[in-house]
Amino acid sequence: MMKKISLLLAFMLTACATQTVNTEMSPTISDTFRYLPQGEKSDLRHWYQAWQDPVLSDLIRTGVEENFTVQAALLRVQAANEYAQTAQADLLPKAGVSGNFGYQNVSIDNPLKDNPFLSPLMPEKMKIDDGLIALGFSASWEPDIFGKKTADADSVAFQALSAQEQTAFLQQAIAAKIAVLYCQIVANDKTLHLIDKNINIIKELQRYAQGRFQAGLAQKADILETQMAREKLVAQKTLLITQRAEQEQQLAVLIGKNPQSFRLPENPNALPKTPPAPTGFVPSDILLMRPDISAKAATVQQAAASVASAKADLLPRFTVQFLGETGKIGLSTDGVGFSGTLFNAGVQVPIFTAGRIKHNISAKEAELNAAMADYQQQVLNALQEVDTAYHTRILLDKRSQQLGTAHTTAKQHHNAQKRLFANGYALYNEVLRAKLDEIAVEQEQINTNRDRHLSTIALYRALGAKPE
Repeated sequence: MMKKISLLLAFMLTACATQTVNTEMSPTISDTFRYLPQGEKSDLRHWYQAWQDPVLSDLIRTGVEENFTVQAALLRVQAANEYAQTAQADLLPKAGVSGNFGYQNVSIDNPLKDNPFLSPLMPEKMKIDDGLIALGFSASWEPDIFGKKTADADSVAFQALSAQEQTAFLQQAIAAKIAVLYCQIVANDKTLHLIDKNINIIKELQRYAQGRFQAGLAQKADILETQMAREKLVAQKTLLITQRAEQEQQLAVLIGKNPQSFRLPENPNALPKTPPAPTGFVPSDILLMRPDISAKAATVQQAAASVASAKADLLPRFTVQFLGETGKIGLSTDGVGFSGTLFNAGVQVPIFTAGRIKHNISAKEAELNAAMADYQQQVLNALQEVDTAYHTRILLDKRSQQLGTAHTTAKQHHNAQKRLFANGYALYNEVLRAKLDEIAVEQEQINTNRDRHLSTIALYRALGAKPE
Protein backbone atom coordinates (compact mmCIF):
# COMPACT_ATOMS: atom_id res chain seq x y z
CA MET A 1 0.00 0.00 0.00
CA MET A 2 2.77 2.45 0.95
CA LYS A 3 4.55 1.62 -2.33
CA LYS A 4 1.46 2.63 -4.28
CA ILE A 5 1.18 5.89 -2.34
CA SER A 6 4.83 6.69 -3.03
CA LEU A 7 4.33 6.08 -6.73
CA LEU A 8 1.25 8.33 -6.70
CA LEU A 9 3.19 11.18 -5.03
CA ALA A 10 6.07 10.78 -7.47
CA PHE A 11 3.63 11.06 -10.35
CA MET A 12 2.10 14.23 -8.89
CA LEU A 13 5.50 15.83 -8.44
CA THR A 14 6.95 15.02 -11.85
CA ALA A 15 4.06 14.72 -14.29
CA CYS A 16 3.11 18.41 -14.36
CA ALA A 17 1.87 19.63 -17.73
CA THR A 18 0.92 23.33 -17.87
CA GLN A 19 -1.36 24.86 -20.46
CA THR A 20 0.18 26.92 -23.28
CA VAL A 21 -1.58 29.94 -24.79
CA ASN A 22 -0.50 31.75 -27.94
CA THR A 23 0.04 35.47 -27.34
CA GLU A 24 2.12 36.22 -30.41
CA MET A 25 1.61 39.79 -31.62
CA SER A 26 3.31 41.57 -34.49
CA PRO A 27 2.49 45.29 -34.56
CA THR A 28 3.81 47.07 -37.62
CA ILE A 29 6.93 49.00 -36.57
CA SER A 30 9.26 50.97 -38.84
CA ASP A 31 13.01 51.09 -38.41
CA THR A 32 13.13 54.84 -37.82
CA PHE A 33 10.88 57.76 -36.97
CA ARG A 34 9.99 60.07 -39.82
CA TYR A 35 11.15 63.26 -38.08
CA LEU A 36 13.81 61.87 -35.76
CA PRO A 37 16.74 64.26 -35.22
CA GLN A 38 20.12 62.67 -35.74
CA GLY A 39 22.51 62.22 -32.82
CA GLU A 40 23.44 59.98 -29.94
CA LYS A 41 20.72 58.49 -27.77
CA SER A 42 19.67 61.05 -25.17
CA ASP A 43 19.52 60.28 -21.45
CA LEU A 44 15.88 60.62 -20.43
CA ARG A 45 16.51 60.28 -16.70
CA HIS A 46 15.55 63.44 -14.81
CA TRP A 47 14.38 64.87 -18.12
CA TYR A 48 12.90 67.98 -16.51
CA GLN A 49 16.39 69.13 -15.47
CA ALA A 50 17.11 69.86 -19.13
CA TRP A 51 15.29 73.20 -18.63
CA GLN A 52 17.85 74.24 -15.98
CA ASP A 53 15.06 75.70 -13.87
CA PRO A 54 15.31 74.67 -10.18
CA VAL A 55 11.73 75.76 -9.47
CA LEU A 56 10.37 73.45 -12.16
CA SER A 57 12.54 70.57 -10.89
CA ASP A 58 11.35 71.04 -7.31
CA LEU A 59 7.70 71.20 -8.37
CA ILE A 60 7.96 67.93 -10.33
CA ARG A 61 9.82 66.10 -7.55
CA THR A 62 7.24 67.28 -5.02
CA GLY A 63 4.34 66.29 -7.25
CA VAL A 64 5.65 62.80 -7.91
CA GLU A 65 6.20 62.21 -4.17
CA GLU A 66 3.28 64.03 -2.55
CA ASN A 67 0.43 63.83 -5.05
CA PHE A 68 -2.33 61.92 -3.29
CA THR A 69 -3.47 60.13 -6.43
CA VAL A 70 0.06 58.78 -6.85
CA GLN A 71 0.20 57.75 -3.20
CA ALA A 72 -3.09 55.88 -3.55
CA ALA A 73 -1.85 54.17 -6.71
CA LEU A 74 1.38 53.10 -4.99
CA LEU A 75 -0.62 51.59 -2.14
CA ARG A 76 -2.77 49.71 -4.64
CA VAL A 77 0.41 48.37 -6.23
CA GLN A 78 1.57 47.24 -2.80
CA ALA A 79 -1.75 45.47 -2.24
CA ALA A 80 -1.55 43.84 -5.69
CA ASN A 81 1.95 42.55 -4.92
CA GLU A 82 0.73 41.08 -1.63
CA TYR A 83 -2.12 39.34 -3.46
CA ALA A 84 0.43 37.97 -5.93
CA GLN A 85 2.49 36.55 -3.06
CA THR A 86 -0.65 35.02 -1.59
CA ALA A 87 -1.47 33.33 -4.90
CA GLN A 88 2.09 32.06 -5.18
CA ALA A 89 1.92 30.62 -1.66
CA ASP A 90 -1.20 28.68 -2.65
CA LEU A 91 1.02 26.45 -4.80
CA LEU A 92 2.70 25.02 -1.70
CA PRO A 93 1.35 22.52 0.86
CA LYS A 94 -0.51 23.73 3.92
CA ALA A 95 0.33 22.36 7.34
CA GLY A 96 -0.79 23.10 10.85
CA VAL A 97 -0.78 21.80 14.39
CA SER A 98 -3.71 21.59 16.77
CA GLY A 99 -4.03 20.97 20.46
CA ASN A 100 -6.98 20.11 22.71
CA PHE A 101 -7.24 20.08 26.46
CA GLY A 102 -10.35 19.24 28.45
CA TYR A 103 -11.18 18.60 32.07
CA GLN A 104 -14.42 17.80 33.86
CA ASN A 105 -15.30 17.35 37.54
CA VAL A 106 -18.95 16.38 37.97
CA SER A 107 -20.86 15.19 41.06
CA ILE A 108 -24.26 13.48 40.49
CA ASP A 109 -26.71 12.12 43.06
CA ASN A 110 -26.96 8.34 42.89
CA PRO A 111 -30.53 7.49 41.80
CA LEU A 112 -30.16 4.03 43.44
CA LYS A 113 -29.11 5.26 46.84
CA ASP A 114 -32.55 4.42 48.35
CA ASN A 115 -32.58 0.89 47.00
CA PRO A 116 -32.23 -1.39 50.06
CA PHE A 117 -30.41 -4.02 48.11
CA LEU A 118 -27.91 -1.78 46.19
CA SER A 119 -27.38 1.22 48.47
CA PRO A 120 -24.86 -0.53 50.69
CA LEU A 121 -22.77 -1.28 47.62
CA MET A 122 -22.88 2.19 46.00
CA PRO A 123 -22.03 5.71 47.20
CA GLU A 124 -24.65 8.36 47.65
CA LYS A 125 -23.04 10.54 44.93
CA MET A 126 -21.40 9.57 41.67
CA LYS A 127 -18.31 11.62 40.74
CA ILE A 128 -16.61 12.06 37.38
CA ASP A 129 -13.11 13.49 37.52
CA ASP A 130 -11.39 13.12 34.19
CA GLY A 131 -9.66 14.96 31.40
CA LEU A 132 -8.40 14.87 27.85
CA ILE A 133 -5.22 16.10 26.26
CA ALA A 134 -4.46 15.71 22.56
CA LEU A 135 -1.94 17.04 20.01
CA GLY A 136 -2.44 16.79 16.27
CA PHE A 137 -0.67 17.59 12.98
CA SER A 138 -2.49 18.07 9.66
CA ALA A 139 -1.31 18.79 6.13
CA SER A 140 -2.99 19.17 2.78
CA TRP A 141 -1.84 19.83 -0.76
CA GLU A 142 -3.42 20.22 -4.15
CA PRO A 143 -0.65 19.28 -6.60
CA ASP A 144 -0.69 21.60 -9.60
CA ILE A 145 -0.31 18.83 -12.14
CA PHE A 146 -2.04 20.57 -15.05
CA GLY A 147 -1.01 24.13 -14.20
CA LYS A 148 -4.28 25.69 -13.07
CA LYS A 149 -2.94 27.10 -9.82
CA THR A 150 0.23 28.27 -11.56
CA ALA A 151 -1.88 30.04 -14.16
CA ASP A 152 -3.97 31.66 -11.41
CA ALA A 153 -0.80 32.83 -9.66
CA ASP A 154 0.60 34.15 -12.95
CA SER A 155 -2.63 36.01 -13.61
CA VAL A 156 -2.45 37.79 -10.26
CA ALA A 157 1.27 38.50 -10.72
CA PHE A 158 0.75 40.08 -14.15
CA GLN A 159 -2.15 42.07 -12.76
CA ALA A 160 0.21 43.46 -10.12
CA LEU A 161 2.79 44.24 -12.80
CA SER A 162 0.15 46.05 -14.84
CA ALA A 163 -0.82 48.13 -11.79
CA GLN A 164 2.84 49.01 -11.26
CA GLU A 165 3.27 50.17 -14.86
CA GLN A 166 0.01 52.12 -14.73
CA THR A 167 1.30 53.90 -11.64
CA ALA A 168 4.52 54.78 -13.49
CA PHE A 169 2.40 56.13 -16.34
CA LEU A 170 0.38 58.17 -13.82
CA GLN A 171 3.57 59.65 -12.36
CA GLN A 172 4.74 60.47 -15.88
CA ALA A 173 1.44 62.18 -16.70
CA ILE A 174 1.44 64.22 -13.49
CA ALA A 175 5.04 65.33 -14.02
CA ALA A 176 4.19 66.40 -17.58
CA LYS A 177 1.07 68.27 -16.44
CA ILE A 178 3.08 70.11 -13.78
CA ALA A 179 5.62 71.13 -16.42
CA VAL A 180 2.88 72.27 -18.81
CA LEU A 181 1.17 74.43 -16.15
CA TYR A 182 4.48 75.94 -15.11
CA CYS A 183 5.35 76.86 -18.70
CA GLN A 184 1.92 78.40 -19.20
CA ILE A 185 2.24 80.45 -16.01
CA VAL A 186 5.69 81.72 -17.02
CA ALA A 187 4.38 82.68 -20.47
CA ASN A 188 1.41 84.47 -18.86
CA ASP A 189 3.75 86.46 -16.62
CA LYS A 190 5.81 87.57 -19.62
CA THR A 191 2.66 88.47 -21.54
CA LEU A 192 1.40 90.56 -18.63
CA HIS A 193 4.63 92.59 -18.74
CA LEU A 194 4.18 93.18 -22.46
CA ILE A 195 0.58 94.26 -21.93
CA ASP A 196 1.76 96.86 -19.42
CA LYS A 197 4.24 98.14 -22.03
CA ASN A 198 1.47 98.25 -24.62
CA ILE A 199 -0.86 100.14 -22.29
CA ASN A 200 1.81 102.77 -21.56
CA ILE A 201 2.47 103.28 -25.27
CA ILE A 202 -1.25 103.53 -26.06
CA LYS A 203 -1.63 106.08 -23.25
CA GLU A 204 1.06 108.09 -25.02
CA LEU A 205 -0.80 107.66 -28.32
CA GLN A 206 -4.01 108.80 -26.65
CA ARG A 207 -2.36 111.96 -25.30
CA TYR A 208 -0.84 112.62 -28.73
CA ALA A 209 -4.22 112.18 -30.43
CA GLN A 210 -5.86 114.44 -27.83
CA GLY A 211 -3.31 117.20 -28.50
CA ARG A 212 -3.74 116.94 -32.27
CA PHE A 213 -7.52 116.99 -31.86
CA GLN A 214 -7.33 120.16 -29.80
CA ALA A 215 -5.10 121.66 -32.49
CA GLY A 216 -7.63 120.72 -35.15
CA LEU A 217 -5.29 118.19 -36.78
CA ALA A 218 -7.12 114.99 -35.80
CA GLN A 219 -10.61 113.59 -35.50
CA LYS A 220 -12.49 112.45 -32.42
CA ALA A 221 -12.36 108.96 -33.92
CA ASP A 222 -8.58 108.94 -33.46
CA ILE A 223 -9.02 109.45 -29.71
CA LEU A 224 -11.74 106.79 -29.48
CA GLU A 225 -9.56 104.34 -31.42
CA THR A 226 -6.74 104.58 -28.88
CA GLN A 227 -9.21 104.43 -25.99
CA MET A 228 -10.75 101.26 -27.42
CA ALA A 229 -7.31 99.65 -27.84
CA ARG A 230 -6.43 100.47 -24.23
CA GLU A 231 -9.69 99.04 -22.89
CA LYS A 232 -9.14 95.81 -24.85
CA LEU A 233 -5.68 95.42 -23.33
CA VAL A 234 -7.03 95.99 -19.83
CA ALA A 235 -9.68 93.31 -20.42
CA GLN A 236 -7.02 90.93 -21.78
CA LYS A 237 -4.90 91.56 -18.69
CA THR A 238 -7.81 90.72 -16.41
CA LEU A 239 -8.36 87.46 -18.30
CA LEU A 240 -4.69 86.49 -18.04
CA ILE A 241 -4.63 87.21 -14.31
CA THR A 242 -7.68 84.97 -13.88
CA GLN A 243 -6.07 82.21 -15.96
CA ARG A 244 -2.87 82.43 -13.94
CA ALA A 245 -4.78 82.05 -10.68
CA GLU A 246 -6.58 78.97 -12.04
CA GLN A 247 -3.32 77.44 -13.30
CA GLU A 248 -1.68 78.16 -9.94
CA GLN A 249 -4.47 76.33 -8.11
CA GLN A 250 -4.29 73.38 -10.50
CA LEU A 251 -0.56 73.23 -9.87
CA ALA A 252 -1.13 73.24 -6.12
CA VAL A 253 -3.49 70.26 -6.35
CA LEU A 254 -1.02 68.30 -8.47
CA ILE A 255 1.78 68.73 -5.91
CA GLY A 256 -0.48 67.93 -2.95
CA LYS A 257 -0.73 71.48 -1.57
CA ASN A 258 -3.69 73.57 -0.41
CA PRO A 259 -4.88 75.51 -3.49
CA GLN A 260 -6.15 78.41 -1.33
CA SER A 261 -2.77 79.08 0.28
CA PHE A 262 -0.31 78.03 -2.44
CA ARG A 263 1.42 80.81 -4.35
CA LEU A 264 3.95 80.61 -7.16
CA PRO A 265 5.91 83.87 -7.17
CA GLU A 266 6.82 85.44 -10.45
CA ASN A 267 10.32 84.44 -11.48
CA PRO A 268 12.05 86.62 -14.08
CA ASN A 269 14.71 83.93 -14.54
CA ALA A 270 12.23 81.11 -15.18
CA LEU A 271 12.88 78.75 -18.11
CA PRO A 272 16.18 80.28 -19.18
CA LYS A 273 16.44 77.96 -22.19
CA THR A 274 14.49 75.58 -24.36
CA PRO A 275 16.27 72.22 -24.25
CA PRO A 276 17.10 70.52 -27.54
CA ALA A 277 14.85 67.70 -28.68
CA PRO A 278 16.01 64.25 -27.52
CA THR A 279 17.70 62.20 -30.21
CA GLY A 280 18.85 58.70 -31.08
CA PHE A 281 15.68 56.67 -30.51
CA VAL A 282 14.02 54.15 -32.80
CA PRO A 283 10.41 52.91 -32.74
CA SER A 284 11.32 49.58 -31.11
CA ASP A 285 12.68 51.49 -28.09
CA ILE A 286 9.17 52.71 -27.34
CA LEU A 287 7.93 49.18 -26.61
CA LEU A 288 10.20 49.01 -23.57
CA MET A 289 10.26 52.66 -22.53
CA ARG A 290 6.55 53.52 -22.42
CA PRO A 291 4.89 52.40 -19.15
CA ASP A 292 1.42 52.46 -20.73
CA ILE A 293 2.58 49.95 -23.36
CA SER A 294 4.21 47.80 -20.67
CA ALA A 295 0.94 47.89 -18.74
CA LYS A 296 -0.97 46.72 -21.83
CA ALA A 297 1.59 43.94 -22.36
CA ALA A 298 1.14 42.81 -18.75
CA THR A 299 -2.62 42.83 -19.27
CA VAL A 300 -2.16 40.53 -22.28
CA GLN A 301 -0.12 38.10 -20.18
CA GLN A 302 -2.68 38.28 -17.39
CA ALA A 303 -5.46 37.45 -19.85
CA ALA A 304 -3.39 34.59 -21.28
CA ALA A 305 -2.91 33.15 -17.79
CA SER A 306 -6.67 33.37 -17.26
CA VAL A 307 -7.21 31.38 -20.46
CA ALA A 308 -4.73 28.73 -19.27
CA SER A 309 -6.53 28.51 -15.94
CA ALA A 310 -9.91 28.16 -17.64
CA LYS A 311 -8.62 25.37 -19.91
CA ALA A 312 -7.15 23.54 -16.92
CA ASP A 313 -10.68 23.24 -15.51
CA LEU A 314 -11.27 20.54 -18.14
CA LEU A 315 -8.63 18.32 -16.52
CA PRO A 316 -8.60 16.35 -13.27
CA ARG A 317 -7.68 17.95 -9.95
CA PHE A 318 -5.84 16.05 -7.24
CA THR A 319 -5.75 16.48 -3.48
CA VAL A 320 -3.54 15.00 -0.78
CA GLN A 321 -4.44 15.13 2.93
CA PHE A 322 -2.67 13.86 6.04
CA LEU A 323 -3.80 13.91 9.66
CA GLY A 324 -1.97 12.59 12.70
CA GLU A 325 -3.07 12.88 16.33
CA THR A 326 -1.89 11.57 19.68
CA GLY A 327 -3.10 12.13 23.20
CA LYS A 328 -4.34 10.74 26.48
CA ILE A 329 -7.75 10.32 28.04
CA GLY A 330 -7.61 10.76 31.78
CA LEU A 331 -5.12 12.86 33.69
CA SER A 332 -4.24 10.27 36.25
CA THR A 333 -1.38 7.88 35.89
CA ASP A 334 -3.74 5.18 34.73
CA GLY A 335 -5.12 7.27 31.87
CA VAL A 336 -5.60 5.73 28.45
CA GLY A 337 -3.36 6.94 25.65
CA PHE A 338 -4.29 7.02 21.97
CA SER A 339 -2.75 7.88 18.59
CA GLY A 340 -3.73 7.63 14.94
CA THR A 341 -2.91 8.74 11.39
CA LEU A 342 -5.00 9.35 8.28
CA PHE A 343 -3.78 9.70 4.71
CA ASN A 344 -6.11 10.52 1.86
CA ALA A 345 -5.44 11.11 -1.85
CA GLY A 346 -8.34 12.18 -4.07
CA VAL A 347 -9.11 13.17 -7.63
CA GLN A 348 -11.95 15.19 -9.09
CA VAL A 349 -12.82 14.89 -12.79
CA PRO A 350 -15.36 17.19 -14.49
CA ILE A 351 -17.95 15.10 -16.35
CA PHE A 352 -21.05 17.26 -16.79
CA THR A 353 -20.89 21.06 -16.31
CA ALA A 354 -23.71 22.16 -18.65
CA GLY A 355 -21.15 23.99 -20.82
CA ARG A 356 -19.95 26.29 -18.05
CA ILE A 357 -16.28 25.46 -18.55
CA LYS A 358 -16.54 25.77 -22.33
CA HIS A 359 -18.26 29.15 -22.16
CA ASN A 360 -15.79 30.37 -19.56
CA ILE A 361 -12.90 29.41 -21.87
CA SER A 362 -14.54 31.27 -24.76
CA ALA A 363 -15.05 34.36 -22.60
CA LYS A 364 -11.42 34.33 -21.42
CA GLU A 365 -10.18 33.91 -25.00
CA ALA A 366 -12.29 36.88 -26.09
CA GLU A 367 -10.79 38.95 -23.27
CA LEU A 368 -7.31 37.88 -24.38
CA ASN A 369 -7.99 38.89 -28.00
CA ALA A 370 -9.33 42.24 -26.79
CA ALA A 371 -6.22 42.79 -24.65
CA MET A 372 -3.98 41.97 -27.62
CA ALA A 373 -5.89 44.41 -29.83
CA ASP A 374 -5.59 47.11 -27.12
CA TYR A 375 -1.85 46.50 -26.93
CA GLN A 376 -1.31 46.83 -30.66
CA GLN A 377 -3.47 49.96 -30.82
CA GLN A 378 -1.50 51.48 -27.94
CA VAL A 379 1.74 50.81 -29.82
CA LEU A 380 0.42 52.58 -32.92
CA ASN A 381 -0.83 55.50 -30.84
CA ALA A 382 2.58 55.83 -29.17
CA LEU A 383 4.43 55.83 -32.48
CA GLN A 384 2.10 58.51 -33.84
CA GLU A 385 2.54 60.62 -30.67
CA VAL A 386 6.33 60.53 -30.98
CA ASP A 387 6.37 61.50 -34.65
CA THR A 388 3.78 64.24 -34.12
CA ALA A 389 5.74 65.68 -31.18
CA TYR A 390 8.98 65.58 -33.18
CA HIS A 391 7.36 67.26 -36.18
CA THR A 392 5.72 69.93 -34.05
CA ARG A 393 9.00 70.74 -32.35
CA ILE A 394 10.81 71.02 -35.73
CA LEU A 395 8.18 73.41 -37.09
CA LEU A 396 8.21 75.52 -33.92
CA ASP A 397 12.01 75.75 -34.02
CA LYS A 398 11.74 77.02 -37.57
CA ARG A 399 9.05 79.51 -36.57
CA SER A 400 11.20 80.70 -33.67
CA GLN A 401 14.06 81.46 -36.06
CA GLN A 402 11.69 83.31 -38.41
CA LEU A 403 10.30 85.37 -35.53
CA GLY A 404 13.84 86.21 -34.44
CA THR A 405 14.45 87.67 -37.88
CA ALA A 406 11.09 89.48 -37.77
CA HIS A 407 11.92 90.98 -34.37
CA THR A 408 15.22 92.30 -35.67
CA THR A 409 13.38 93.89 -38.58
CA ALA A 410 10.75 95.38 -36.25
CA LYS A 411 13.45 96.99 -34.10
CA GLN A 412 15.13 98.43 -37.18
CA HIS A 413 11.78 99.81 -38.35
CA HIS A 414 11.17 101.42 -34.95
CA ASN A 415 14.62 103.00 -34.93
CA ALA A 416 14.11 104.27 -38.50
CA GLN A 417 10.81 105.90 -37.51
CA LYS A 418 12.50 107.59 -34.55
CA ARG A 419 15.15 109.04 -36.87
CA LEU A 420 12.51 110.24 -39.33
CA PHE A 421 10.57 111.90 -36.50
CA ALA A 422 13.72 113.54 -35.14
CA ASN A 423 14.39 115.01 -38.60
CA GLY A 424 10.80 116.14 -39.10
CA TYR A 425 9.84 113.54 -41.71
CA ALA A 426 7.42 111.42 -39.58
CA LEU A 427 4.74 111.94 -37.00
CA TYR A 428 5.17 110.86 -33.41
CA ASN A 429 2.28 108.41 -33.61
CA GLU A 430 4.18 106.53 -36.35
CA VAL A 431 7.06 106.04 -33.91
CA LEU A 432 4.69 104.74 -31.25
CA ARG A 433 2.93 102.38 -33.63
CA ALA A 434 6.27 101.02 -34.80
CA LYS A 435 7.05 100.23 -31.17
CA LEU A 436 3.68 98.48 -30.85
CA ASP A 437 4.57 96.39 -33.90
CA GLU A 438 7.85 95.41 -32.25
CA ILE A 439 6.04 94.40 -29.06
CA ALA A 440 3.55 92.37 -31.13
CA VAL A 441 6.45 90.33 -32.53
CA GLU A 442 7.80 89.87 -28.99
CA GLN A 443 4.40 88.49 -27.99
CA GLU A 444 4.55 86.02 -30.87
CA GLN A 445 7.99 84.98 -29.65
CA ILE A 446 6.63 84.38 -26.14
CA ASN A 447 3.80 82.25 -27.51
CA THR A 448 6.12 80.29 -29.78
CA ASN A 449 8.66 79.66 -27.00
CA ARG A 450 5.82 78.48 -24.78
CA ASP A 451 4.67 76.09 -27.50
CA ARG A 452 8.25 74.87 -27.96
CA HIS A 453 8.37 74.06 -24.26
CA LEU A 454 5.03 72.25 -24.44
CA SER A 455 6.00 70.25 -27.54
CA THR A 456 9.26 69.22 -25.86
CA ILE A 457 7.35 68.05 -22.78
CA ALA A 458 5.00 66.10 -25.05
CA LEU A 459 8.00 64.59 -26.81
CA TYR A 460 9.63 63.43 -23.57
CA ARG A 461 6.34 61.94 -22.45
CA ALA A 462 5.77 60.26 -25.82
CA LEU A 463 9.20 58.64 -25.57
CA GLY A 464 8.35 57.27 -22.14
CA ALA A 465 10.62 59.49 -20.01
CA LYS A 466 9.87 58.93 -16.32
CA PRO A 467 10.37 61.48 -13.53
CA GLU A 468 13.00 59.41 -11.73
